[in-house]
Amino acid sequence: MVHVEFIGAAGSGKSTIHTELMSEDFLYAGAAHYYDVSRKFRFPIDKFVKLAPSRIRKKIWRSCILNDLVEFFIKYPDALRPIKECEENKKIMNLFLKWCSIYIHNEKTKKKHEWNFMDEGFCQTGTSICFRSNIECPSKSYLEAIPQPDILILVISSPHLCQERQMARKREQVYDTSTIELQHRASENIANWMEKRGTRVIKVKNNEGIKHSVNNIRRELREYKI
Repeated sequence: MVHVEFIGAAGSGKSTIHTELMSEDFLYAGAAHYYDVSRKFRFPIDKFVKLAPSRIRKKIWRSCILNDLVEFFIKYPDALRPIKECEENKKIMNLFLKWCSIYIHNEKTKKKHEWNFMDEGFCQTGTSICFRSNIECPSKSYLEAIPQPDILILVISSPHLCQERQMARKREQVYDTSTIELQHRASENIANWMEKRGTRVIKVKNNEGIKHSVNNIRRELREYKI
């Protein structure tokens, strides 16, 4: 499978661009958060799960991903060690476990020519580690332990625009511009690290709306040799 991830500061437009790209028939979206629930019970209950109380959602989610997590950490045994050291690690841990289960599930079920097209992913989790720990790059041990993406899409927007987008979406937490700048520096450092090791990095400046950004990414993805 072709492993694709997005990375960038909060409000840069990662999820919006990802959603637009999913209209392309040559791409395959990453599995939904509750992919295993539908697979297990043989009917689509994603909407039910999202409306269910938090404690029920967590119980279903944990029961469904356990086997996938076991498989992931057998293959990538060192991947959790750096995250355990991170401050406020509960949120990051939950995010990281989600990507682990989605990744290994897609690796098992997708063919070589299909796309594991993840909105954010392991690299973005590295950015989360950085701004919560006030550092500009995650540890080498973390970067070496995670699955390396074939393509990494780095989305860049001005800090003030990122902040405006967060406020427009009424996010619970709107980051100040200095935190957004730190997220951007961390994202660039991770992208540079991955590029030196063979990942194809697509850099997108998303300051003037997404149409131009999406068209540029479409063109590069279509040219990618599987």
